Amino acid sequence: MPDATRDGGIRVDSTARSRRTMLAFDLPPGNGVRWVARRKIEVVAAVMAGAIALEDVCQRYALSLEEFESWRQIHGADANQLVSRRMKRGRRI
Repeated sequence: MPDATRDGGIRVDSTARSRRTMLAFDLPPGNGVRWVARRKIEVVAAVMAGAIALEDVCQRYALSLEEFESWRQIHGADANQLVSRRMKRGRRI
């Protein structure tokens, strides 16, 4: 279940494909976010890992599907590496 972090972001738990590993994603707050690459990568990684649904991301951040897809095209490789690193390092809840 999501819970608030100190900086106002949302921490989302995710079961990875194996359903054994719980990964943590520190998603930015839903209002007035300045979208730097690091934040876009975090959001794309959370969707790729199944931590949050694409529809929820688009609603929370007022994104169109086209805008999110452009993020995925540009930052997808970095997001995939982020998910892999967290799984290897065991960044779990």
